[in-house]
Amino acid sequence: MPFIVAQMNVLFWGLAFLMLAGISIGILRGYPRVGPVLVALAIAYWLPATLFAAVPFQPYRGLFDRRGTSSLPKMTDLAELDRQVLVRFYLPHNRRRAVIAILAVSLLILAGWWISVTGLPPPKIPPLPASQLVAVLVGMGLPLAFVTGISVITSDVRRNWHTLSTDGGSWPLEVQYPGPLRASIRSFLGGSLPEFVSDPTSDVQRS
Repeated sequence: MPFIVAQMNVLFWGLAFLMLAGISIGILRGYPRVGPVLVALAIAYWLPATLFAAVPFQPYRGLFDRRGTSSLPKMTDLAELDRQVLVRFYLPHNRRRAVIAILAVSLLILAGWWISVTGLPPPKIPPLPASQLVAVLVGMGLPLAFVTGISVITSDVRRNWHTLSTDGGSWPLEVQYPGPLRASIRSFLGGSLPEFVSDPTSDVQRS
């Protein structure tokens, strides 16, 4: 099992969520301006959600993989099971679940801020300047968005690891993962794998 898949479990995500989301809501308590809050959430959560939708995650690189290679591996260097894992990360419904999870976390933080403004007494300490607030929230939000997305998108591999070799196809050797960006976006929106993955024997142009 890839190193990042084994590590990003529910317990790890729960600890990260309680710490980073809790601090974020605490900093936002009673903050009077909506603009900086939305800017921070857009950078920290909505932008990563867009990246998860458009660019399938690559687990066999750098700190994500115990092999520690910094360059993208060639498909011929990966075992059959490794390439089956890549298909799981490419699957549109797995990427959609990751996007929904990231957006849900951002909405939860937004709801916590709104409740603190409308239903709680204002804090005694003055609010942070807008630029500092955005910087702090982005600094904590980006790691939380990453952990949330990876935890969700890898859950399918963890859950089906023992049957993975018989439960789907593998990434074709002829196409460098993750393939063309346009095909990835169409796959996400259309809900199906591109033909060069679902039917590698086809004569589809690979670019």
